[in-house]
Order: sequence, then structure tokens, then C-alpha cells
Amino acid sequence: MPVRVGTVQPLTERQCVLALGTLTAFFSFGLALETSRGLVPTQQVMTIWNLLFQLILCWWIQLDRRSRKLAVPFEFDAFLFFCWPVLMPYYFLRTRGARGLLPTAAVFAMAIMPFVIAAILAALYGPSIAFAR
Repeated sequence: MPVRVGTVQPLTERQCVLALGTLTAFFSFGLALETSRGLVPTQQVMTIWNLLFQLILCWWIQLDRRSRKLAVPFEFDAFLFFCWPVLMPYYFLRTRGARGLLPTAAVFAMAIMPFVIAAILAALYGPSIAFAR
């Protein structure tokens, strides 16, 4: 089907997963850079990270839920946004069975990866691994 000029195509599940991975990579790099300079991320940076991570995750699950035609309560998306560490594993296990453990582990890994990388760099190299002040 040809795409008309000026129309916006909706995101796909794959694009949401790619966006989540890209966000994690950029935040990991930024956090590692801050750690290498002996800095701590500001509250605003942490809020933006959490907000974007949760929004993209909820968008992905919403697209996945619609493609699987899974009926859930009206408030599911709001509950997922605020309680994603509990509802996300439930959703993946409910829709995929034991295979749902893989995307669950991947999402939890992406959520903690920036902090693990920053902690390892800080422990190994101290506050000046890449840049002099």
C-alpha cells in the first residue's frame, strides 16, 4: 500500500523495542560519562530517563496487546505505567507462557544496565577515566 505524503505511519512493536534499546544505550553512555568525571546525574535527568523508559515500554506493550487482541481492563495502561516491574512480567508470562521470561529479563536488563555500567566504570577507573578536569 503506497504511503501518501503528509501521513504519519504508526509505530510498530519492533520500532518500540529499538527505541527502548537506543534510549538505554544513550543513557548508559551519558551516565558513564558523568561517572567518569566524578559527577552524579541530576534529579531531572533521572526523571526524564524513568519517564521515557516507562512511556516506550507501555507503548510497546500496548501495541503488542492490540496485535494479540488481548482484552484487559480499561486502566491497564495506567497501571502498567506506574507498576511496570510487576505488570510487565505478568503480561509477558500471560501472553507467551515460559517464553515470556526472555523479554521480561531483557527489559529488566535494559532498566539496570546504565547503572551497572556506571558502577563498574567508577569502581575500576575512579572519577577520571576519560577526561581531565
